[in-house]
Amino acid sequence: MRTQNFIRSANRSNSTSKLGFTLIELLVAIGVTALLVSLMLGIVTNITSGWNRSSGSLESGNQARLVLDQMAGDLQAAVIKRDTNAWLAATVQTTGPGWTAGGTNTFSIPSGVPPKLEDYRFGPYGVWLRFISTVPGSNADLANLSAPRAISYQIIRLPVVLGSSEVRYQMFRAEVAPDVTFRVGYNLLDAKYNTTDDGGSLSVRLPAGSSVTRANVIANNVVDFGVRIYEGTTLKFPLSSTDAYLATTDTTKGSNIGFPDSIEVFVRILSSEGAQQLALFEAGTITGNWWDIVLANSRVYTRRVEIKSKSL
Repeated sequence: MRTQNFIRSANRSNSTSKLGFTLIELLVAIGVTALLVSLMLGIVTNITSGWNRSSGSLESGNQARLVLDQMAGDLQAAVIKRDTNAWLAATVQTTGPGWTAGGTNTFSIPSGVPPKLEDYRFGPYGVWLRFISTVPGSNADLANLSAPRAISYQIIRLPVVLGSSEVRYQMFRAEVAPDVTFRVGYNLLDAKYNTTDDGGSLSVRLPAGSSVTRANVIANNVVDFGVRIYEGTTLKFPLSSTDAYLATTDTTKGSNIGFPDSIEVFVRILSSEGAQQLALFEAGTITGNWWDIVLANSRVYTRRVEIKSKSL
């Protein structure tokens, strides 16, 4: 009888011990689970951040390569004749349509001898570069001849889509057909070249936002663009915030004239995340400083181009 009672008591004890976990066991399990979740979240966050950085760097690198390759090809085919016409012109712009914020991005030349091009700031509107170049064409008609034509590069600020309040900084390349260039002449200071584009194909000036404008955009998220022009080893442009450079022999056209031997091209391109942050800042959604946002979310790309001037 005592043996049976002992067996029943032991069975009851075993049954009670199998009913669940103790409080300590539960706390340990919760702590381990929380630790594993935290580790997983950290790993996923790091992977996502790394992916975004790599993706943004790759995207901006591709944009820069397109701009620099196109510009280098155009500059290497530049036609610069030693006469009184202005065959090449570069201007630090002080005005531009569409900008509502960004005034903090002022023109500045960094200290140091020689200063690094990567540290330049060419201003909220960048440099307006235009020149005569021989661009390969199909020769199918007069508008597509392999002949000298006026070309222009500059930053524009356009809505993401027509009618949108959200804007993006973009690189614009204008190209005047060779037959039109021939009729107007090879002086880039001619008023016909410098009017705002109304949808035609003549102007090398900043466009007004027509469909032709969008077709001439060659890169997105370009927030700073400029060039350094050299004659031999002497820097000729830019020397000040209101500087301009002309390739001509006519000393009455400006104070800084000459004929370039090489040009260094500078573009600063935002990452996609940086473009979103800058758009939010300019819309007043977030606070901060225009230039701080640009510096934290952009990369500078440069290239030096030797100018092998050709005559007509």
